Amino acid sequence: MRVLNLILATAVAGVGVSPPAYAEEVASADSAAVQAASQHAASQKEKADGERMICRREKPLGSNLATRVCRTQAQMEREKKAAQEAMTAGSKSR
Repeated sequence: MRVLNLILATAVAGVGVSPPAYAEEVASADSAAVQAASQHAASQKEKADGERMICRREKPLGSNLATRVCRTQAQMEREKKAAQEAMTAGSKSR
């Protein structure tokens, strides 16, 4: 990123904009980007765990080809509970 800024500053300096002014613009743009990223991260943390999407790569039974599966935390917990109940129900019927 710094190399790109240096290249842009050099190019902008050639068209008549002073490097210090450009440097201030880059610094303010970088700080705005950092602030936006931190706000996004904070909003993600504030989300309830049940609403957060989690993506995993899963291999279907009998296949070596993994696919990407995205679910909310709540969906994953419901599926896990249902699978456990099915296993216990199957063992009780014997």
